[in-house]
Amino acid sequence: MAHKPTGSLGGYDLYLRALEHYHKYTKDGMGEAVVLLERALVIDLGYAPAAAMIGWCRVLQREGLQLVSEAEAAEALRLARHAIEAGKDDPDTLWMAGHVILLFGGDHAGAASAFDRALV
Repeated sequence: MAHKPTGSLGGYDLYLRALEHYHKYTKDGMGEAVVLLERALVIDLGYAPAAAMIGWCRVLQREGLQLVSEAEAAEALRLARHAIEAGKDDPDTLWMAGHVILLFGGDHAGAASAFDRALV
């Protein structure tokens, strides 16, 4: 618990519950993960891992040929950019957000920078 990236136990709990659904790699699992992650962001708007994971779930949904609306893709991109700024040195936040800005935003330089930071 000392390493949780948010001051909110409720937000962290929602993030951990979202991980369980995410790891199912199913349509319903990704959808439930997004719902839980959005709830975590309501509790802590600056929670970068939750913001990045929403985007990553949207990427996986689209790659799985699920409908991701333009509004959902735009929100995922906005959250990913926020996560990169707020995520500081968290490698998971950075690689997930980097993929989102590459795939939804076409920002190759920004993605490369996030990936480099994640590797450091």
